[in-house]
Amino acid sequence: MTYPVAAGFKAERNFTIGGYPSAALIDHEGKVLFQGLPWDMPAGLLDQAIAAALADQPWEAKQRHASLEKAENLGREGKISSAWKAAESARKKNAEDAAAIVAIDEFQQDILNRGATRLAKAEKIAESGRYFVATEFLNEQIAIYKGTPLEKQWKAVPKEWLQDKQAKLQFDLDKKRLSALGSAYKGDPEKAFKALKKLKEKAEGLAILDVISQDYEGIRAM
Repeated sequence: MTYPVAAGFKAERNFTIGGYPSAALIDHEGKVLFQGLPWDMPAGLLDQAIAAALADQPWEAKQRHASLEKAENLGREGKISSAWKAAESARKKNAEDAAAIVAIDEFQQDILNRGATRLAKAEKIAESGRYFVATEFLNEQIAIYKGTPLEKQWKAVPKEWLQDKQAKLQFDLDKKRLSALGSAYKGDPEKAFKALKKLKEKAEGLAILDVISQDYEGIRAM
């Protein structure tokens, strides 16, 4: 074989490998997207995982105009809030330069477009019932995009989510799920197993049931 092979007790235990060949597709966040026979992997799943990983890569602000040098450098460093402020400063200094204003508008639109992918990711997380994780992620993005028009928009999103009773329930279940997993990571999988079992019962009929069930099976296999 000319490719890497994961074998041995630890791999078999962690991924519940019952035979060979076996495949596990793990995304860039460490989430197991697929386990089983390689040829049973759903078509397009790998491409989706790659696209999600690429969407999470640092933003590469391309060079547009000399007046934007500072803003572009800050954007490449991931300092989006500071990059936006630097662009606003450049706008004031170059108010009479039409080419500069066009470049600044395009630069800020790039920031807003990048932000749209962040919101889409938060909404995708919420769709799975992980409202606590989605809210935490969005709060991180709010800090990164502070001072941009997205800040105010995003602050309203979790409030809208939690106005729905099912979303509020899943938010609480998700938070308790993470607490249970914390027990396993600290060396007490039995405590985690019992907690997740109770959460499974409470999550019946909700989107988050699949997430809790996966964690439950993972802890049981430890």
